[in-house]
Amino acid sequence: MANAKRDDNRVPTLLAVSNADGSTPVVLWADPTTHRLLTSGDITAPASSTDNAIPRWDGTDGSALQDSGVIIDDSDNITGINDLTVLGDLIFGDATTDTLTVNGELLVTPIAVTSGTPNEAIQITGAAHTNVADANVVGALLDFSATVNFVDITTDQTAARILAPTYSSDDGGGDTIAQASTLFIDKAPVGGTNVTITEALAINAAADTDAGFIFGRTRIHSASADVAQFSHFDIAAASGVALAQTTAGATFLGAPAGQTVNIRVNTVSVLDVQGAAIIAVQPITLQIDNIGETSADADLGMEIISTTAATVGVQEYSPMLVFEGQGWKTDAVAASQEVQFGMQVIPVQGAATPTGALHFFENINDGGFNSLMSLNSAGQLLLANTGDAVNPAIVAPDTDTGFFFAANTVAITTNGILRFSQSTSALTMSTPVVPSAESLKDLGSTVRGWLNIFQTRNAIGAVSTDSALGYLMNNTTAAAAGAQQYSPMHVFEGQGWKTDATAETQEVQFGLQVIPIEGTANPTGALHFFENINDGGFNSIMNLGSDGKLTLTGRLLGKQGTDVASATNLTLPADGNTFELTGTTKVDLISNLGWQNGSRIKLVANESVTIDHGTATASTNVTIRLAGSADFAMTAESSIILELVETTAGGQVWLEESRTVI
Repeated sequence: MANAKRDDNRVPTLLAVSNADGSTPVVLWADPTTHRLLTSGDITAPASSTDNAIPRWDGTDGSALQDSGVIIDDSDNITGINDLTVLGDLIFGDATTDTLTVNGELLVTPIAVTSGTPNEAIQITGAAHTNVADANVVGALLDFSATVNFVDITTDQTAARILAPTYSSDDGGGDTIAQASTLFIDKAPVGGTNVTITEALAINAAADTDAGFIFGRTRIHSASADVAQFSHFDIAAASGVALAQTTAGATFLGAPAGQTVNIRVNTVSVLDVQGAAIIAVQPITLQIDNIGETSADADLGMEIISTTAATVGVQEYSPMLVFEGQGWKTDAVAASQEVQFGMQVIPVQGAATPTGALHFFENINDGGFNSLMSLNSAGQLLLANTGDAVNPAIVAPDTDTGFFFAANTVAITTNGILRFSQSTSALTMSTPVVPSAESLKDLGSTVRGWLNIFQTRNAIGAVSTDSALGYLMNNTTAAAAGAQQYSPMHVFEGQGWKTDATAETQEVQFGLQVIPIEGTANPTGALHFFENINDGGFNSIMNLGSDGKLTLTGRLLGKQGTDVASATNLTLPADGNTFELTGTTKVDLISNLGWQNGSRIKLVANESVTIDHGTATASTNVTIRLAGSADFAMTAESSIILELVETTAGGQVWLEESRTVI
């Protein structure tokens, strides 16, 4: 430097070479005016600058710098940046209190890749905090709580919006994506070491608030603090929601007015609910297993009840179980009409406890329910139609004269079961008399096990109307000429064990079904009782016609009652209709207690004994009238059948029907 030229204060020194040609020297000198170190004519600085501003090139020749508005202050804070483009990673902060504040719009536009797998446009990785205080640790917060004020507002508003992507493929063969999601949540929070989460939620829309969700065509909404609702997007009214549940747990399955609640299994309709009607599209099976031989409340298959308490003189009837079919009438106004049969419990007021009866009703073309038959608490079966010799009330198969009776043919057991055995002689029913209330009261608890057939039809009253139906199984398909529409079948099923070489359990089914019969002015019909063993097919074994007649396909099995010792005034037990008569005391009269007109008894002698003819009635001990107006001297195993009858001229008598002499 001691030998340097000093005329212009330039000291030639090789500092660098030009990056343009790689050989031209770059001259460095000190400017005496600005006292700055300069290169020979390559860079020109501005006359002034902003403190802490970042200088930037002025032009493209690399010879001049200019001031900028981007400031790095003495604490390394940067301000004045309008737009920032980052080609690599951008890292903010090194402490938990550092934040990134964007006062305008934050726009992230990823660069489209043409091969390989692109990275996520935005990734927020939660911090693995340690020694955190007991507080709600929020990993990411979108705060839209500010109030947005409009001049006028009718447009739907959205605080946050995610637009769905479109996926395409250059594969000419066509590709299939198994599942694509616009929003995917891995799972609900997981409890780690020493932590148990009582309720882990993947999404929580502020519990106990009036929040709502719309997922495609599905609307989930809480209309108030008491009810949560689920419905189609187009159904907003609370009265039309598909599913609702209150805070108390009451749950409702519903549909808008005029619509149907349809229950399906594997896309097959099983049950429709339309207004107050439940329509079985498919047969319904009520299955309760492992009942065995018990009949406890826990084994109830279906219960139809009225829980309204009875009061003095006002009994509360059960709802009615109704079977409905459609029958065709053939007169001048031929048409399809309803044929209904119903079952209903009618309680009877009592002293210590009430009693009651299961009544069977018929209703043709909505003409009103009429009682055809009842089974009471004492085990008595009472028919509303007594019948006569031509049209008997009970009809056996393949006969036109009524029931047939012979030894042990018919009886009612002590538990009220009606049994049939053989059929060899005809039975005709005259008009019987029902025992009076006083005579039944005198019998006390021994009154059970009769077949009472009487002519009056019990009045149903206002309770037994369509509006009181408890359970209706109907077929609403209209009948046509020659084509009746049967009711659905009500089936009871148990499981029985067979003991042969292939011992196994098998189904034992009994069913009830209304089968209409085409008629002239009106159709009629019958309630049929079917049996089906091991799915071998339903076979009709008994039917109750709309005329009140009971028809059997088999025999009526009887039960022989307790042996009775002969006596002058003979009283028979209430456990049968056939009795062995022991002893040799002459029988003058037979008590009518526990019997009604039309009742039959059969006496079989164990030894020689005489049945008297014509002794006058004394109180409840009734005279006996025998064939030939003469006593019957019975020998061992001889028998006689007597029927309790009453005429205007002769009064009540035990009238001989037949005898067997051995």
